[in-house]
Amino acid sequence: MVESLKAFNSKFNQDQVKDKKKELLTQLADAKKEGDIDREVMLTDQLSEVNASLKEAAKTPTETKPAPAAGPQLTPAAKEWMANNPWFGTDKRKTGLAHGISAEFQDKGGVLGTQAHFDYVDVELSKAADATLNGESVAARLKA
Repeated sequence: MVESLKAFNSKFNQDQVKDKKKELLTQLADAKKEGDIDREVMLTDQLSEVNASLKEAAKTPTETKPAPAAGPQLTPAAKEWMANNPWFGTDKRKTGLAHGISAEFQDKGGVLGTQAHFDYVDVELSKAADATLNGESVAARLKA
């Protein structure tokens, strides 16, 4: 939306400058016919400025995009936990569970990236791995 508005505004301004150029050319022709050299010089200067404006407006606008933000800095606790859990980031299921547990920890007021955070994730992951279904371990049931 903003880009289309900028394009419209640019087109509108170009049209106004083109109209100004036509007006200056008419006045310049009149000044030449009348032999008014001073007015001719003044109008020629104005025409040069208008032409420069048209050239600048005709350039394709270049978008300046902000540099991509660097990812969050890993704490020493995060680096250690990731080294001890090489599945993180490659095993989608476990990684998703770890992210969900982290979100719960944060919702409870915990600070992410701390040792307490990673201890909580480890405990909760262990609980999930040891989950039971009707008193029988999920792992044992899958083996049957």
